[in-house]
Amino acid sequence: MGKQRVDNLNQRTKWFELNDPWCPLFGKLPLKFLGEYDSTRLVWVCIKVIEEARELWGIPKGWSALEFGCTAKKLSKPWPDSKDLPYYPSDWLAEARKIFKAHEPIYDEVMRQPIDGYMMWYHSPTNYSFDDNYEFIIKGARSNIGWWGVEKSIKDYAIIAMFSLTEARYILEDLLLCKETETDSNIQAKCRDALALVRRASEMERTDKVEAEKERQHRKSVKGGSCPKKKKGILLAIEWARAKSIQKSARGLWNYFKKKSFEKDEYKVYFYQDPTGAGEDLLCQNIDGVEKGSIKFETFKKYVYEKNNG
Repeated sequence: MGKQRVDNLNQRTKWFELNDPWCPLFGKLPLKFLGEYDSTRLVWVCIKVIEEARELWGIPKGWSALEFGCTAKKLSKPWPDSKDLPYYPSDWLAEARKIFKAHEPIYDEVMRQPIDGYMMWYHSPTNYSFDDNYEFIIKGARSNIGWWGVEKSIKDYAIIAMFSLTEARYILEDLLLCKETETDSNIQAKCRDALALVRRASEMERTDKVEAEKERQHRKSVKGGSCPKKKKGILLAIEWARAKSIQKSARGLWNYFKKKSFEKDEYKVYFYQDPTGAGEDLLCQNIDGVEKGSIKFETFKKYVYEKNNG
């Protein structure tokens, strides 16, 4: 092995050591080492899987912790605290990390499932596919393995996405640290499987949204055609915040929503801060997983005034 290759391997090893523990949602990707790889290589497949899985957890491609309120000083942390990410739901962060850290027991749970009457304990490119048996991943994540049981609020597609992300992360480490090669049939099968899983998760998310919209339309028809008030969720959220927050003023409640989101029945209300600073901050409303309206501070002030003086 040439000196340059040894130095490069040492740099990669140091990078993984410095980024351990690694946050599955906000941990850095080793992109600086990928310039020597063609875009078709398996390392790029792993990066693609991680980015697509993060999108299913509400993190657009190219975004970092900075867009979720993390300061530049704390941006380099490989495992940021939830308080460092005021605009990302702390419960999602906790559950994502729970699934990530429970990868091994979930993996074992999947491998315990009999296939054609035989117990499979290893990932073989010839006779096993995680994608074909994805329901066992969901079962493993929800079966309270040790203390790892996943909250019911986390959708099945999110579990699949996080499992595929974790698989990709470990494959990426094996490839970059030269523990495995891209010609290895087992590595190739794992990459195909991880990519298939994250795409299945995307399909499941789309199906969930369609079903949620059907249910919403059904409830609408049962109620005789009446539809929810355009800003009903926001009004409920303001009432909730007034009961929770010490500050009752419009500005005080607005700042309260910067740290807390509201969820009840089909409604979710959360704060959005424009990461560029060019636009206006918004209080957004989500009904059954579909974005349904937002208000600016001036409108928010009127609503609060009506509540405080109603």
